[in-house]
Amino acid sequence: MVVVGSGVIALTTLGSDAADEVDQTGYAPSITLVGVDPGSPVATGDASVEVQPAAPNATLAVTRYLDAEIAGDYATSFSQLSSDDRRAFATLEDWEVGADDRPRILGYRILDIDGDTARADVELLAFVSEINGVSPASATYDFAIEQQDGGSRLSLIGSTFTPHYPGQDLAVPTAVAWVEAAQRCEDDARERLEYDGNLLGTLGLAESICGAAGAATASVGRLDSLPDPSAVLNGFGEQAAQWSRVVAIQNVAGASPLHVVLAPLGDHWVVIGALSA
Repeated sequence: MVVVGSGVIALTTLGSDAADEVDQTGYAPSITLVGVDPGSPVATGDASVEVQPAAPNATLAVTRYLDAEIAGDYATSFSQLSSDDRRAFATLEDWEVGADDRPRILGYRILDIDGDTARADVELLAFVSEINGVSPASATYDFAIEQQDGGSRLSLIGSTFTPHYPGQDLAVPTAVAWVEAAQRCEDDARERLEYDGNLLGTLGLAESICGAAGAATASVGRLDSLPDPSAVLNGFGEQAAQWSRVVAIQNVAGASPLHVVLAPLGDHWVVIGALSA
């Protein structure tokens, strides 16, 4: 059975080598908040919203949740959650405020409903941000379904989220192009390869290789290949160890080796930092 949500296109896994499974419990606060009993009013400042009845089946629970998240109807998406999930967020207001911390869903395709699990390919708004980290352009959601209140509800605590990232080999030409643009002193060309934020790492590194000789050679690795990854981890958080890639550059006069750090943005990579050895 395939159910398609609004605005969805055919989704493609962009390089399985970088598709890391991420536990969706990271969406919930790490502290225990005041519980909300099923069917009771949910405090939202000066108003209250009644938790909606459970969906009659798993398919409707998933489609109601995804459709509501797409539409920004957070009262409905909140109502599809299990009682444990709702207790974790405590109020609808907390859930609404937390929308910026969840991947922004644009469309979806339900692939399979099997007992207490529903799998969907989801189209997402891709971004790179020091505040909210990285969101892929697409992902596979494995939703856990719980039988509660005479119907089906979603358990995000028991669900998993597998992002689809571009293959890491695509990071190499981006890093080399960034270094070569810096060597040619072409700031505009270099900045087009960067994310929309402040570069992390060695201050003024790009400017320091303006005019430097040497044909760059490169190899790609993970963040732990850096002698000191703290600048990236402090800027983007521990999740950066999963999605970032580091391209080691050799043969640039006066700056070898140097390390270019990249993040996935949709189907390509962008530079988020550069560090000298």
